[in-house]
Amino acid sequence: MRSWIKTKDGSLSLYVEELDETYHSRHGAVTESKHVFIESGLAQFPTSGQLNLLEVGFGTGTNCMLTIEQTLQRNIHYQALEPHPLTSDEWEEVAKSGLPLLDKSFLKSISECASSLQVSENFLLTIHRETLQDVVLEANHFDLVYYDAFGPRAQPEMWTVDCFQKLYKAMRQGGVLVTYCAKGQVRRDMQSCGFKVERLPGPPGKREMIRAIK
Repeated sequence: MRSWIKTKDGSLSLYVEELDETYHSRHGAVTESKHVFIESGLAQFPTSGQLNLLEVGFGTGTNCMLTIEQTLQRNIHYQALEPHPLTSDEWEEVAKSGLPLLDKSFLKSISECASSLQVSENFLLTIHRETLQDVVLEANHFDLVYYDAFGPRAQPEMWTVDCFQKLYKAMRQGGVLVTYCAKGQVRRDMQSCGFKVERLPGPPGKREMIRAIK
C-alpha cells in the first residue's frame, strides 16, 4: 500500500507500508534529487551532444522532470526501469508537486506510455516495465545511470554484485553512476566490478553518497 507524505522542502513523496520505505528522502524529495542526480551526475556532462541515460526506479518521475529542465542543447534518450508504475490517481497527485511539465496531459502520456514518448525535440523517454534483473540492456551504451532503487534494507536484491556487473557492462567507458546510498558493502561491491568509486557529501539527512565511474 502506498500513501503520500510531504517532505521537508514541501515536495511530495510516497511511503510504501510493506517495505517501511519512502520513494525519496523525508528531508526533501526534490532537494535530494537535485543534489544526488542532477548536480552530482548530470552536471558532470557537457551541455550539448548526445546523452544516453538510464534510471533504475522511475517512481514519481522527479528525477526525470528535473533532468528535462536541464536538457539545454543536449539530445537525451532517458530510459527508465519501473516494474510498479504509479496509478492514474497517483499521477494526479504528482501533478500538484510543481515540477516542470507536470500538466495533466503529460502525466496521462507517461502513465499510458507503453514504450517511448517524445517529450520534446531533444528528449526521448522510454519506460521499461521490467526489473533490472529481467531487462536486456545494450552493452557499452549508457553515459549516466541514476541508481534510485529502494535502499539495501528494503530491497537487498537491488544492491548485489550481479546488479552492478550488469550496469558496468551496459555503461560506456567513462560513464557515471550516481546513487544516494554510501554503504561500505555497496562501495566494495561496485569496486569489485571495476568501478572507480567516489564518496561525495550527501544531501540533507545523509552524510555521504556515491559516484561510481567506469
